[in-house]
Amino acid sequence: MAGMRRRLAVAVPRGSRGIAVVLAVIVLLGGGLRAASAANPDLGNPSSDERGYAAVAIGFVHGHGGSLHWPPGAPAMFAVAQKLHPTPELRAAYWAQAVVGTALVPVVFWLGLLVWGPGVGLIAAALIAIYPPYVTLAGQLLSEPLGTLTLAGGVAALLAAWRLRRVWLFALAGALLGATVLVRADLIAIPVIAVALTAWFSRALGPRQAITAALAVAVAALAVVLPWTAYATLREGHLVPVTEGEGAALFVGTYLPGEGTTFGMKRELAPAVRARYPRYAHVDPHVIPASVVLRLVADRHPELPRDRALRREAGGNLRRYAGGRPLAFARMMVVKASRMWLVSSRAGIKTKSELTRALHFVAVVVLALALAGAWVMRRRPPLTLIIATLAYATLLHAVFVSKPRYALPLLPLLVVGGLAGAAELLAARPGASRLRASPEDRRGAAPSYLGPT
Repeated sequence: MAGMRRRLAVAVPRGSRGIAVVLAVIVLLGGGLRAASAANPDLGNPSSDERGYAAVAIGFVHGHGGSLHWPPGAPAMFAVAQKLHPTPELRAAYWAQAVVGTALVPVVFWLGLLVWGPGVGLIAAALIAIYPPYVTLAGQLLSEPLGTLTLAGGVAALLAAWRLRRVWLFALAGALLGATVLVRADLIAIPVIAVALTAWFSRALGPRQAITAALAVAVAALAVVLPWTAYATLREGHLVPVTEGEGAALFVGTYLPGEGTTFGMKRELAPAVRARYPRYAHVDPHVIPASVVLRLVADRHPELPRDRALRREAGGNLRRYAGGRPLAFARMMVVKASRMWLVSSRAGIKTKSELTRALHFVAVVVLALALAGAWVMRRRPPLTLIIATLAYATLLHAVFVSKPRYALPLLPLLVVGGLAGAAELLAARPGASRLRASPEDRRGAAPSYLGPT
């Protein structure tokens, strides 16, 4: 019974009634803000990504797939919402976005609770509940709300599995991280990171338990992803892990004259576009559709499909710029990574808020420093998992296309990790209260993560 009480303490901390009341208020606040956005979506000015997701969703509603340029997770959710409540212009899908965005708030609390404790969980949940881009995304048909939820839930479930050593929790974590891949194809390596760290941190328990835990994560993730991979591969006649179209993102991201941005690529290649397509002769570069510019690039290899042609051109970029101008290429990567994290996303936000941008910049810098400092001081497994995930995604987008919106699925991890890192640093001060210690250091509060390392 004593062991059971210690394990239940993971989910039910001391003072849980007051914590539950505060959390309920935060969830209601976040839900109300998102409901207001879902009730008033900007239907007259959808982005190209929104149009793409909506087209795939409509294809699912009518029983056939759409373009494989977009991952299927978010369109599948939109299609389910439309099937359950048919509405013009997929209006039900916006309410699905609001529900998913609201569900993120208690999941972030759970994540903070597992990483450090209820204080970190409540502060992180409150920040996520009111963060303007998350609120606005309830009125946008984009994949970030669902991807943020599945990623945060998958990481939280994995930490719970590391605490309680239950196979079903490892499987739940794998399933949620597999779902993350189907929602955000750029995060395809995160299940691999989860499997590797699970095997590493559980090695002290013995080979059998370490292999069982890692396999549970891997098999569950594959069970979620492989049916779609098989469908897409059979449909196209070649291997399609989740989506096609990576060639375009890789070409743009490695095109040094365009500084790795879509706008820069349009600016540099506008003369060639105008020479081939006279209708763009007097059009500003930013107005020229990116698809037209990429078609021009792909036509350099008429014998190849578009995506393979763009990948070949991207390989040429890497040889020409990464190999020939390594310092300039490295600087471009740093700038892209900085833009991804240090600029707040404006997805769906019509007016630029300097206050939001400034607060976002300061918060990201402070949280990142606290997370890094705490990890250097003491490499706790939760912080290692968070840092590995953030590092992978940052490096990926430093090479591929980088946008502030791409950081949104990762921000809850940074918020929780940064707050836990700050608590770790405070707890390390001489004379610090025992209540500020990490969960595994509070005697009787919870079992340690997997075992000694």
